[in-house]
Amino acid sequence: MPPREPPPDFGHIKAAALAAAPAVLAHWLPDGTRQGREWIARNPRRSDAHPGSFSVNMETGAWSDFATRDKGGDFIALVAYLDDVKQGEAARRLADFLGLDPSRPVHASTSHPPHARGGRTTESATWDSPRAARAAVPVPADAPEPPAAHPTRGAPSERWVYRDAAGRVLFYVCRFDPPGVRKQFAPLVYGPKGWQWKGLPAVRPLYGLDRLARHPDARVVVCEGEKAADAAAQLLPNCVATTSPNGAQSPGKADWSVLAGRRVWGWPDADAPGAAYLAAVAEQVRAAGGAWLGALNLALLATDPGHDGAGAEPRATAVHDLPEGWDAADALRDGWTAAHMARIIARPDWLEAPAAPQADADRAGTTANDHARQGLALGVAPGNGAAPGRRRAREGAAPFELLREWVKDARGRPRGPGVYWFPVDRDGESLPPEMICSPLEVIAYTREKAGAALPSNWGRLLVFEDLEGHRHEWAMPAEMLGGSGEDLRRELLRQGLPWITGNPRSRTKLGDYLLQARPDAYARCVERTGWHGGVYVFPLRTIGEADERVIFQAPTLDGYHYSEAGTLAEWREHVAALCLGNSRLLLAVSTAFAALLLQPAGEESGGLHIKGGSSSGKTTALRVAASVFGPPEYLQRWRATDNAIEATAAMRSDSLLILDELAQVDPKAAGEIAYMLANGEGKARAQRTGAARDRTRWRLLFLSAGEIGLAEHMAEAGKKVRAGQEIRFAELDADAGRGFGVFDILHGRNDGEALSRELCEVAARYHGTAAPAFLAAILPKLGALPALLADLRRGFIAEVLPKTDDKQEVSGQAYRVAARFALIAAAGELAALAGITGWPKGEAKRGVIECFRAWLDVRGGPGPQEDAATLAQVRHFFELHGEARFSVWDDTTCPDAVSWPAATDPAAREAAQRDAEANRNRHARVTVNRAGFRRLVDGAWWYYVLPQAWHSEVCEGIDARKSAALLLRLGMLKPDGKGKPQGYAKLPGMGGRNARCYIVTPALWAGVDVGGDHEDGKTSLETGDTRAVA
Repeated sequence: MPPREPPPDFGHIKAAALAAAPAVLAHWLPDGTRQGREWIARNPRRSDAHPGSFSVNMETGAWSDFATRDKGGDFIALVAYLDDVKQGEAARRLADFLGLDPSRPVHASTSHPPHARGGRTTESATWDSPRAARAAVPVPADAPEPPAAHPTRGAPSERWVYRDAAGRVLFYVCRFDPPGVRKQFAPLVYGPKGWQWKGLPAVRPLYGLDRLARHPDARVVVCEGEKAADAAAQLLPNCVATTSPNGAQSPGKADWSVLAGRRVWGWPDADAPGAAYLAAVAEQVRAAGGAWLGALNLALLATDPGHDGAGAEPRATAVHDLPEGWDAADALRDGWTAAHMARIIARPDWLEAPAAPQADADRAGTTANDHARQGLALGVAPGNGAAPGRRRAREGAAPFELLREWVKDARGRPRGPGVYWFPVDRDGESLPPEMICSPLEVIAYTREKAGAALPSNWGRLLVFEDLEGHRHEWAMPAEMLGGSGEDLRRELLRQGLPWITGNPRSRTKLGDYLLQARPDAYARCVERTGWHGGVYVFPLRTIGEADERVIFQAPTLDGYHYSEAGTLAEWREHVAALCLGNSRLLLAVSTAFAALLLQPAGEESGGLHIKGGSSSGKTTALRVAASVFGPPEYLQRWRATDNAIEATAAMRSDSLLILDELAQVDPKAAGEIAYMLANGEGKARAQRTGAARDRTRWRLLFLSAGEIGLAEHMAEAGKKVRAGQEIRFAELDADAGRGFGVFDILHGRNDGEALSRELCEVAARYHGTAAPAFLAAILPKLGALPALLADLRRGFIAEVLPKTDDKQEVSGQAYRVAARFALIAAAGELAALAGITGWPKGEAKRGVIECFRAWLDVRGGPGPQEDAATLAQVRHFFELHGEARFSVWDDTTCPDAVSWPAATDPAAREAAQRDAEANRNRHARVTVNRAGFRRLVDGAWWYYVLPQAWHSEVCEGIDARKSAALLLRLGMLKPDGKGKPQGYAKLPGMGGRNARCYIVTPALWAGVDVGGDHEDGKTSLETGDTRAVA
């Protein structure tokens, strides 16, 4: 029995395939193109007319077709799907293609992927082949320094370093300029015998592999020679400049496979060899799977560069012929700058129309499917009788064509990349095509799905590149095509579409082109950022997986400010690390993460306000929080109308809204804005027809700062803050109490100002990476997250609001704010656990607890805020008017001030009271605008407030009945015999009858119950006892 074939080693085959991703994808999906990190191709398993719905992530191997919902996680699954075989067979086919033993892992010392068959190799694989055995690549770390001079040619005039994708040295190319002799070049390689001046292997790496790896989305410019490439790198900072070893002599020996899926153009030398070199390079790039854009139009550079006046606006004058062999290095020497070149590349004719190869000439008359396979997706389907090079959508409709490369039509006329309209005259005869815009492709229909309702908010998903070669995707609402199209053109130009015709006749055809496009794919659009099912939608990306692609759709992307700079590791090292030990910074960053948890936790919107003096560091804390999502521009200002803030809140749904300088908002609107932000919806508005519009809705946390608090600001407009407003807008002091403003520790900096300045600088340099990383970390645990957060919330509240005895009362308001702080603490701990912040366990919670206690200090305790405000208002009234507006009951002129309560005979007592009343009426001081009476009992004043004064003045602006009930419960009001707040008393001058009034006891100032009830249920005044009531 033959031995059984060992199973393939899936792990090392996956790794090797991923390392050779361009070669693998170019083999199995040869019609695809690289777009950023994705390989976009048509799906050969179905009738796929246009690329766009089928994509492969070249960094992870994950792939999906959101038109059919087929997907997989690696290249083995991809090959199994494309070849319709099982996983084991797919692994063997991949191993065979890569030249691997499928059952044996790559040797541990081999750090490069193996050589791929079919002439496609990676930049490192080539050097592991037998042909490269004579040169050690990369140069070992312990290798000696290379020689400083050639044994016969002397010291080189220039030396260039060739590196691999990881930045390791591969070899050197040296230039020599001996007197009276042409320039000479010699490679310097490191082999088994050490450094040697020997030739290069047969398959040679390109110059600048490390730069190509660092900028996978940038366009590539090919020059002739390393010196020219270095100059081009300075003149074209948004491109990656490269060349092949030995320049024009042997482009065919270079390994061009690293340019698979890249957009490539060339800067030729101004001579015949330069043109021939780029023609050969164009063939190599196309064969490697790259997109050749063309050669730079040198005629545009046949001028003298300069500047207009003293400004920096570049110009070019004095047309002349370029010298023979003139290249990028000569341009740099002649004064050309990056600003000059940016203006050149912005021109529609910046590339020459090349002499198209036969493949391009044939392409002009191919079918729509052929165009799609070539990457020239048409906007419309072919129609009957269409002339070569154009297609009609239907009878009577104008045909359009999208070109991505220079081609020649059937008559030999060159046409560059762009969208073309083919007009006809009145007789139906074809007119020359007119370019209406730069390349712009419709790759999917978009529509909103809401439950069982019919789809609505239709749109189109557009794809284009800007002048720097960055790929843009924009879900355009179809309603933008309903008018003149001016808003559509303005937004496309704002986002970076390089060119739209200014011809009034043809520019309106842009809308027709977009409407007539027939993409195969569909995508779900949403009009609000944040959580939508199991995915989180940013304006420019979606995190998570759904049954179909989910994208953000809006008329404009201006103002969202979600962007990334630097890496997560850099943000963690330079920003998050400085938050350690600083409670306010820990709170700010944790609040940013907590905003992403509102929906999973089921929590309501709410906010925090950091109040502090100028230069206390509060704005720095806001900028640090903003760095979780984007650049400093993510931070907004209070200086706006309530309508503008409503629009801004809608743009920050399910994330963090940051507003600085509270004093800049209208104090009359401040409280209502606080309510609006926390309630999560805007004003109700009417449409033109009178029907109600849908309210703008959101769910967010907001972080605010200012030199004053909400109550102080509203007081400027004569308004009082409500407890609900203060709870939604929890306020804490910016000063951490250590003498450094918001900072507790300075991390070795000289002072708080130095630390603040550094934090602002690093937050501007590294930002936007933490929020996506946090979402990616919590998405796999999304189902278990609510229960986890609920447990963390209970534990936090039990720790910060413990019940010590029955007398302590913790209000529901304090619980609501504590729940918000609990979510913030949980978010900070989860971010630390996921390795995003680098904080130790418990650090975020410690900082948040410290800030919560600071909020309690500002508030005055965990009790109901309305009760504290009521007591403060009542006390304030008596402090202001206690003497002037309350007549003294027992005036010192009354001889019965002590005698009448002591009378035991009822008749004598009644007579004494009558005498005292008469005496009082004769001698009492005049009280203007009297609110009641006051009576001194054992050194403490009791106040008898008339009902109307109680309701209209003492309790102005608050509920008088609730206020009386509160004071009654606290023993600050003496009740009647039935326990009601209004008591009875025979007030002086009131005819000697019992009158209703509110009797305020001295407990109002003591803060405790001083009722002193007797066993018979009567108070000390009812019994006539004048002893101290305490």
